[in-house]
Amino acid sequence: MRTTPIKENTKLKVIIDEVIKKFDADITKKNRRREMVYGRAVYYKLCKNLTSHSLTEIGSLISKDHATVLHGLKVFETLEFNKDIYYTNAYQELFDKLKLNYVINVRNPRDLKTKYYKYVNENINLKQKNKHLNFMVKKELKDIFQVCIK
Repeated sequence: MRTTPIKENTKLKVIIDEVIKKFDADITKKNRRREMVYGRAVYYKLCKNLTSHSLTEIGSLISKDHATVLHGLKVFETLEFNKDIYYTNAYQELFDKLKLNYVINVRNPRDLKTKYYKYVNENINLKQKNKHLNFMVKKELKDIFQVCIK
């Protein structure tokens, strides 16, 4: 398995620092408490939606592999499906904050920054449309299952 070294000032580091600050818990520690698991799930979701890093790179910063990150993303989907307002609202708040400050500590020319913002905004718009469609499909399936149970 080849992992690329992650610099200290990358977007992943910024995201993890914000998540740790928001939940007041060090999600990098090996711990299975609910708060830690859900905090890591929020971190995984933010990284997936705001960066182009691979699952392996996202997990390597907190000593997790790609399968754990994938499972964490499923945990977050469960939080959304069960309407866990605390964590979904925290995710949305962090997402909006990080989206505004997306290019942090980048020493690139202004034109590269503009391309970054354009790409990020297009990616965010597509993700939001996909999220809405997933929500509608899940809602329809839930209604169908309730009818079948009756």
